[in-house]
Order: sequence, then C-alpha cells, then structure tokens
Amino acid sequence: MFNFKFLSSSWKTAAVLLLVSIFAFAPGISSLPVLDRDEARFAQASKQMMQTSDFIDIRFQEEARHKKPIGIYWAQVLTSKAFDEGAHTEIWA
Repeated sequence: MFNFKFLSSSWKTAAVLLLVSIFAFAPGISSLPVLDRDEARFAQASKQMMQTSDFIDIRFQEEARHKKPIGIYWAQVLTSKAFDEGAHTEIWA
C-alpha cells in the first residue's frame, strides 16, 4: 500500500542534525551577554522572587513589575534553580 521508508530516514537525519546542533552551540550559550535591555530586569525580578519567596507579587527593586504573564517568571525561577548553583546570578540559566 504505502511506502513509509522515506519517513524513517528523514527522522534519523533530523535527529542527527539536532544532536550536532546541540554539541555545536551548547558550549557558547553560557558566555552570551544580555541581549535586550529588559532581559536583565526580568531576570532580576525573578531573582527577587527567589530571595523573598513571594511568587505572586513581581517586583523589580521596589517597583511592581507586571509586564509579562507570571508563568514566565516562574519558568525563569525553575530553570535558575535547576541549572545555576549558588547565588543564581548567571543570566544564561
């Protein structure tokens, strides 16, 4: 009926391409600087969430910061806790 042999070879090609891309780009990702001026503010607001343990009221220093949905800040906190040891100061995490 149908010949799906092409599907398995393209899937393997995509998997190999993905692995090569990860190995090529992963070492440099931790050395990237902050690319957007708001990126540092979002990261600092997430860091303050971790320090104060207030995961509802988003603050950047003393000012309320409700610029993005709260789930974005929660995701930043989770990845920072998972990948950054210590003071949670690395922007890549």
